[in-house]
Amino acid sequence: MTRAFHSASPAILMFMLLSESASAQAGSVEDEIFVTAQKRVQTISEVPISLATLDSDFIEDTGIESINDAAGFVPNFNFYQGYDRSEVAINVRGLNSGTANPGIDPSVGVFVDGVYISRPATLTGKMPDIVRMEVLRGPQGTLYGRNTSAGAVNVYTQDPTPEFESALAVGYGNYNALDVQARISGPLSGRGGFVLSGFYAEADSYLEDAATGNPIGKSEDFGFRGKLVFDPSENLNIKLAADYSENSADYSNVVGAFRKGEEAAVRGAFDRTVMGAAQAVVQQEVMRRVMANPAIDPMMLAGQLRGTLGAGVAGALFGNIRFLPNVEVDTFDRLTRRSDEPESDDLEQYGVSAEVNLETSLGTLTSITAYRESEDFAQIDPDLTADDIFMTSVLNEDDQFTQELRLASDSDEGRFNYLLGLYYIDSGFTADTQTAFGVPLFARFNMTMPPNPITQPQRANSVVTQDLEAFAVFGQLSFDVSERLGLTYGFRYNDEEKSAIVNQNPDPGVNSTSGIPFPLQFPVFSDDVEGNEGNLEGNVDDTDYINMVSLNYEFDTVSNIYATYAEGLKSGGINASTLLNKEGLTFEKETSRNFEVGYRGRVGNLRFNTAAFYTTFDNLQVQTFDPTNPA
Repeated sequence: MTRAFHSASPAILMFMLLSESASAQAGSVEDEIFVTAQKRVQTISEVPISLATLDSDFIEDTGIESINDAAGFVPNFNFYQGYDRSEVAINVRGLNSGTANPGIDPSVGVFVDGVYISRPATLTGKMPDIVRMEVLRGPQGTLYGRNTSAGAVNVYTQDPTPEFESALAVGYGNYNALDVQARISGPLSGRGGFVLSGFYAEADSYLEDAATGNPIGKSEDFGFRGKLVFDPSENLNIKLAADYSENSADYSNVVGAFRKGEEAAVRGAFDRTVMGAAQAVVQQEVMRRVMANPAIDPMMLAGQLRGTLGAGVAGALFGNIRFLPNVEVDTFDRLTRRSDEPESDDLEQYGVSAEVNLETSLGTLTSITAYRESEDFAQIDPDLTADDIFMTSVLNEDDQFTQELRLASDSDEGRFNYLLGLYYIDSGFTADTQTAFGVPLFARFNMTMPPNPITQPQRANSVVTQDLEAFAVFGQLSFDVSERLGLTYGFRYNDEEKSAIVNQNPDPGVNSTSGIPFPLQFPVFSDDVEGNEGNLEGNVDDTDYINMVSLNYEFDTVSNIYATYAEGLKSGGINASTLLNKEGLTFEKETSRNFEVGYRGRVGNLRFNTAAFYTTFDNLQVQTFDPTNPA
């Protein structure tokens, strides 16, 4: 299936001022802006793609400490976090794949100091010492590889300084919010230098649990980042880096805040969750029966099923929901409805990397080797009530090893330039999801019952273990047709293998097709089919060749006009949804093709950027719920 997206987007004033602001490397030549979007240092007029850059001065002045912060200043770039840290979507030009399935790779690749970050969840915390960012719009498959079908983001952090420097910043705000950042940097004996930075932030609770009266909303974050740089010779540079961070909160993003008239609001939210889920069950059953017997009147059947459902066990179930009475509260006094189960949203991550640059007669040989691990855990209560209607917990563990090797010619010599490279990644993740459905039927009578599929809450457990190995050969060849006109061709060959085991253990009382417990459906839908229980195994093997070609004309060091055709690739994969049938276990790769023309210019001190693009996607990966197909 093919989807097309097209737009002609003249830049707004903010874009004019920010998207091409001087980078951290600028300043040696007036008016020139240097970027590394094509994995070599170039003036912005040499780059035939749409991009935005944020320099160190702007980042410091605006207090940007994460990609999420930066998204508010870059047009056509958004950062979205769902219920918890594991549900993150970064979109460029409005395109991403959703957030709720760890088996789906991102559409926008993020690279920190040249290292690919495979799990977007790790980007939700603070990132100290950001000095420069680049947002590349459109497919970036040839130079950046898989999972850049919509764009790419480059983040660069502080390098060692030639002289000793130190900095300390302390901030304090309401709710006892404390923010401390520190950095020390300087030279080492001989040829080398170091930089070490750290941060600590905490804040007290700013919400109140209306069911228990307990405060919620407390958060705590801390971490550090360090770099060592050595120059053993004039032609050799070695950079070693390490980082570690922890982020924790005692709440998720699902915090239904209610004030005056709260009972009606809560009941409305409850109707949209529980009753909406029950309606989905009715729709599914109607579809199944009508497909088996087309003579059935679907409208009449739906009415009968809804009546039976409402008059049955569900009536007693709904009577158990506890609502607090209407109370008048201060406009800024936020209350939330939730179950007695505590919520949490925690992330721990660390990484090490080594970058080696060697100047040779053929150009600069660069090697970037990196290893990263992360773990995030969240417990979420999204039903907005004080009862355990729905509760889920998610534990994701991820590790990755990456190696990039590339050779870039000296762009100042000759009319022909090249960049050739190899790339390898070996990564894996485990996603452990536990979901509980239903309210204990006899809780309203202060009675307990032994666990059973009729009156007690049920659970659906899913553990997905995935391994990935991929290898790529890539390159970019440029030829200066004239002093101002340049022609570029890029290519990438990618070979990858994914394998996964999905272990599911739905309890007998859960309808794996709909995810609704049988206490809500009994006695109507006794013949519903449950999902697969046990291990499901899936494999995805893909080999691809993608291209890029562009024509660029430079007016000066900050003005140019270009036309570019580029292709992007996002991996196929294994569906990591809970309550899955084998028919929907794997899905195909996503590919994109982008046709774009653009112009950068300036009038006096005002710089502007405009682009028109037409992008098509084959096998666009999106998430949705299909009540007629449990897969």
